[in-house]
Parts: sequence; C-alpha cells; structure tokens
Amino acid sequence: MGPPDQREVSDGSSGRHSIWGRVVDANGKGVPRAEVYWVAARHAGKESVELFETHWVALADAEGRFWAPGLPSGRCLLVPDFQRIAVAGDKVRLDHAMPVTLPLPEGELVVPLPYSGASFVVIRGRVYDEADRSPIAGHLMAVLDPEKRAVVRQMVTGPDGSFAFGLLRPGKYVLGALGTSRYLGGGNPVELTGGQTVNAQVGLHRRPAGPRHIVRVRVEDELGLPVTGVPVQFSVPDIETLVVPTDEEGRAEATDLPERPTAVMVGVIEFSPRGTVVPPGDPGVPVELTISLQRTLRMRVAARDAESGKLLRHANICVSHGGGDYWSWGGVLPAPGAPEKDHSDVVVLPGRVTVRAESPGYEGARQEVEVTSGMDAPSVTLDLVHREA
Repeated sequence: MGPPDQREVSDGSSGRHSIWGRVVDANGKGVPRAEVYWVAARHAGKESVELFETHWVALADAEGRFWAPGLPSGRCLLVPDFQRIAVAGDKVRLDHAMPVTLPLPEGELVVPLPYSGASFVVIRGRVYDEADRSPIAGHLMAVLDPEKRAVVRQMVTGPDGSFAFGLLRPGKYVLGALGTSRYLGGGNPVELTGGQTVNAQVGLHRRPAGPRHIVRVRVEDELGLPVTGVPVQFSVPDIETLVVPTDEEGRAEATDLPERPTAVMVGVIEFSPRGTVVPPGDPGVPVELTISLQRTLRMRVAARDAESGKLLRHANICVSHGGGDYWSWGGVLPAPGAPEKDHSDVVVLPGRVTVRAESPGYEGARQEVEVTSGMDAPSVTLDLVHREA
C-alpha cells in the first residue's frame, strides 16, 4: 500500500497537509486496523481530553499503515489507538500522544503505540448453572473498574456459555455477571499482571421462588395512536435491563420481575427518547404506564471551508435540540470505490435547533434554525474560517 494521489482527494484550501505513516507496537510491528486521532496542540500535557475535542483522522490497514489528509499547518498531537486502548468512556487518554508539526518532511512517519501482547491481560471463561452445570448462553458479563465504578468491557456469553475479554491493562478489576429474572448476579475482584491469562468458571445460582412484579406499558404518538415494534427498556436494580418490543396495540409487558423497575425508557430514531419513573408498589399488583412520544424530523448538516467551498471530512458537528446535545463525528476516507457522503443525517425535534461545527485548524461556527412539523428535511451547511496561527 502506498500513499494515494493527494491531488485527487485534497481537503479544503491551500495550507492543508497529509500524513503518511505507520502505527507500530513495542516490538516495532505494525498494528493492524489501528486508529489515529488528531488533537489540538493546546491540550499537550493533559492526562486526557473529551472525545468531542478530538478528530478521528485515519484507520490503518493490515500492516498498520495509514494516510490522513486535510490537516492544518502547525503543531498538533497524534493519538494512536487499537480497540479503544486510548479511549475511556467519553475521553481520549493522551499518555501516548505524539507531538508533530505540519508539514512533515517526506517519508513515512512512525507513530508508536508502546504495547505488546505481554502488556495486556486476557480473561476468558464459561458461565454455567450451579444446579445442573448446564451452560448459560446470552448472559451479560462485564469487567468493571472498582475505583471509577465504570464498565471497562462487556459482552454476552456464547451458545456454550463462553466469554473472553482481551487487551485489558494490568490492574484491579471486578469480573461481574449481571442478574436476571432467573439468575442471581454477582462479581469477584481480580488483580491482573501483564501477559496473564485468567480462566474463570462462573457458576450462577437460580433466583429463589417468591413474589414477582408486573409492569405494563402503552406507547403512543402525539395523536394518541399506538406505536408498534419499538423497544421498551425496563431498568431493574442490579439486574440486566429487560427489553420488550411493543405489540400491534403499542403495549409491552414485563412479568416475573424479582424487583420492581425504577424506570421505563423508549428510544427509537423516528421519535424522541422518552422515559418515566415507575411508582412504588407491591409485588403481584400490575402497574400500568403510558409513554407519549414526539415524532422527530430529519435534517442534513455539513461543514465546508469558507474560502474554497470544499467539504471538511474531519469536522465534528453538534446538533442541540430538545434540551440535549448530539454529536456527529467526522471521520476517515471511505473505502475505495464507496461514495463519499457530503453531509450527515440527523434527527431533531420540532422547535429551535442549534448546529455547531469544529474542524482541525478552523474557527468553530454555529447556526440556529427553526424546525416545524411537516416541513421538508432542512439542510444546514456551516462555513468554517481558517484559524490564525
């Protein structure tokens, strides 16, 4: 693989540059499918930055090589990543950020990701029923950070009850099995060192017989008509979230719940997400709830260079409506032969909508629009001006 013809896919006006490079591990080997983030130089020295303050600019090939076009002149940080080693929640860690100044001299830039197989820990195992030793398929397992009280990784078990978590950093974790209406959950602390592989056999106890809670939900639109086929999420303390789709009458029912749900949520792209708190009550007494959804409208948003009119593929766009902020991330070049989209499709609620855009080397821009029900899909294109050095 060699660098593409930069003249055919330039991004923006003059003063934009490309990086032809390779992400390598601690042994000097290419990291296949590594990702590269661009971060403004003003963040140098920080432990991490918010994900929305970064720009995803490259995806490496099978040999770790990448090409990132359309980047601004001057100093910046490049952050290599592989399977979210550098990403924790909504933040990107900068402990292995590489400072560079563009334009670079000709040649391949080597971007180190100083890890190897011996740097990580693997947890694998099997979940089974303690009563008859049969495998438990489809059970949600998680690796938790006990200090931050955050989920590091999670997955569901396979048909044979197996699970595996790779690329974990050495440290203290909790391996947890979430409870269900049938099984009790639990977790065990584990302290892991680099290069270690832990085999965990997790036996789950069946939940004892006892009173059960019942929650019935009807989902409707603004006109009171039933909304069919939407997922209703029942949040139960210490138990895996139960998801039940609505039927033809817009109804979903959760039964056999050992604990009363604290909340019910509905989220589907055609409607705004809505939720409600479940009132307290006694087991065996059904609770009836109604959730009214508001229909959303589609909008097209894009960002371009104010001078040349060319679209900015690395722009991050934030659309604010209905009291929330929703980010649409810029990204790398599409796969060879695939058409490159000239906009991002988002959904918004009727009312005042604010659109913001940021891109490497540009001043941010924003625009407010009024969106009304029944109108054609509006389009918003923000013109971004070069940031002065």
